[in-house]
Amino acid sequence: MKYSLLLPGVLLIFSCQPQEQTTEKKPYTQQDTVRISPYYCYDREIFNHIVDGFPNLYQYPPLHPDSAFAIKSYTEYFDKTGEKQCIDFGVTAHSDDFYALYADFLRQKNKTDEAKRRQLQGNFEALVQIYRLITFRSQMQGYIEGKTPAMVQYSLYLWHQRKTTDSKGFEQRKEAYLNHLNELKNDIVDTDFRDFREKAFNRYMYGLYLETDFDIEQCKAFEKLYGKR
Repeated sequence: MKYSLLLPGVLLIFSCQPQEQTTEKKPYTQQDTVRISPYYCYDREIFNHIVDGFPNLYQYPPLHPDSAFAIKSYTEYFDKTGEKQCIDFGVTAHSDDFYALYADFLRQKNKTDEAKRRQLQGNFEALVQIYRLITFRSQMQGYIEGKTPAMVQYSLYLWHQRKTTDSKGFEQRKEAYLNHLNELKNDIVDTDFRDFREKAFNRYMYGLYLETDFDIEQCKAFEKLYGKR
């Protein structure tokens, strides 16, 4: 019998408590349960099998979250009774679980910078909303929202590795990027609510935090990976 990893439709919340480190290499837990959301938590056996089966989740320096997922999303193991079980993050209903765990593992290693984390999260969430407004059924909707916290943590890691300073011409690059986003407004479908959607679009676009070239670069990278397809 295969082990069902998570109940379908459960929304993950990225507030896992820091896990105890029993070795320097593998972040096993000694807790009876590891809570991922108010509705579900891993028991110790399953969590530690995830640690054994998916080192790509917590590799450091980290891989891009999509690259980590592409390396391995399935593993098998034998439980205490000797029965073969599986953990399959590749199932559509469970893929977000992989990104939730990735985000939490990297959060524990990232330098504390709550202000920058909020800025990155706000920018990525605004881009999701911008693309959602373009059509009734955006390709980003549902596909990326579960991945956003992992992208935030990865971008935060990159921010702390950043050594270059902004060069001249930043304001021009910022204006060019906003003009690019503004052109997307032409893709809003004609509906009775078009005026409302355009106002919402403008609110999200001008609410982006773009104070450095890094902010623009990360928004572009997010769009390239998860934008309109």
